[in-house]
Amino acid sequence: MTRDRGQATVEMALLLPFVVLTLGLILQVVSLSRDRIALVHAAGVGIRTAVVEPTVGAVRRDVLASSGLDATRLTIEVQGDVVPGGMVRVRVRYVAPLSFPLLAKVMDDPRFEETFSAIVE
Repeated sequence: MTRDRGQATVEMALLLPFVVLTLGLILQVVSLSRDRIALVHAAGVGIRTAVVEPTVGAVRRDVLASSGLDATRLTIEVQGDVVPGGMVRVRVRYVAPLSFPLLAKVMDDPRFEETFSAIVE
């Protein structure tokens, strides 16, 4: 019986790094998924704005207000014909930050892009 003392402590010490690594990776995937969903939503808001008011300033204002993403990592492009009946395209790019330190050391920040097109009213 006395030979088994401390066995649980040793097992926990061996498993704890794997548990922390797994939890960190799960949180990173959740964070990146949230950023991707926010980007798709922001691009949708951008194209709705571009259809009614096809100026880069108006689209940028609405995309930034709706996304909750870091504005310094966000690129917004409005292209196409800005006349009624013309086709307009909104492209939103985002460089998502990696918050898990070990992952940030082995890979670059992921880049997401979303593009929507519509006819100007």
